[in-house]
Amino acid sequence: MAVELTKVALWIETVDPGLPLGFFDAQIRCGDSLLGVFHLKVLEQGIPDAAYKPLTGDDKDVAKYYAQKNRREKAERDRIASGFRFDREHDLTRDFVELRAMPENTVEQIEAKAVRLKVLTAEGASAWQLEMACDLYVAAFLLPKIKGGPHAELDGMPRRGAETVGTSGTVWEWLRGVQPFGPLYGAAIDAARTARAFHWPLEFPDVIARGGFDVALGNPPWEVMQLSDKEYFALKNPEIANLTGSKRKAAIVSLALSDPRAYQDYQLMKRLSGAANEFAREAEQFSLVSKGKVNTFGLFAALFLALIRKNGYSGIILPAEILTSETLAG
Repeated sequence: MAVELTKVALWIETVDPGLPLGFFDAQIRCGDSLLGVFHLKVLEQGIPDAAYKPLTGDDKDVAKYYAQKNRREKAERDRIASGFRFDREHDLTRDFVELRAMPENTVEQIEAKAVRLKVLTAEGASAWQLEMACDLYVAAFLLPKIKGGPHAELDGMPRRGAETVGTSGTVWEWLRGVQPFGPLYGAAIDAARTARAFHWPLEFPDVIARGGFDVALGNPPWEVMQLSDKEYFALKNPEIANLTGSKRKAAIVSLALSDPRAYQDYQLMKRLSGAANEFAREAEQFSLVSKGKVNTFGLFAALFLALIRKNGYSGIILPAEILTSETLAG
């Protein structure tokens, strides 16, 4: 909705009698700007071990299994990653430069530009291979590490070759043309799409390639990245929200029997909050602002600085805490 309203506002301001409305689809994109691959080089480095830290609902043994597998693969990176292609970023950058140069003076030209964008972002081999690799990377943080399922051994642990959470080897093999295990492939796409993971080098490849944006401007939310039970249930179940301490915790646990769907939704949101925290702590662009309790205003401040080119400008509304907080002193 925000994207559509933005387009309408821009069309109102920029309308030119006799010409069709401008083509904004390639400039206005939608997603979680804090969650996603910011530099494609991280795909070469591999998935951080912190992606497999047990979160709400995870089984510690399963999480440990994936963490150990990931460490082994990174230790053998030269063998596993040998021969993968990583040159399609340049193809995508060239394609987007050509897209932005396409004329849009007639309705037919606008339609042609829309078709070209769809080919680049939804159907093009260059974008799809890199997008799937980025999704596998992010999904490692998001996907639950639990026992059981049709592809588990008798003890409920993942069966070798049939894991449902990707590791560094999964990313590298995909980049050299090896298809991941089907359920893993689908789960990674679903997890990344549900979380609206936003991969900057794929959404704005030409801009990132030239060093960033001229201007980054915004008024982002100021929120501690830690799910508050009281805030979560304030609208969904005010009776639980109004309880305190152990009484609220007991009421939440009782949902598992009285309203399993509501309890599952709560568990999902709690683990997604934890996953976003772990991702922020590992992302290079947030290295100076992800200590202690992570607040989104610090992450956005770092993101805005990372997004602008040399001699670019950043304008962002932030609390005074950005200057006084000890955890942001770096």
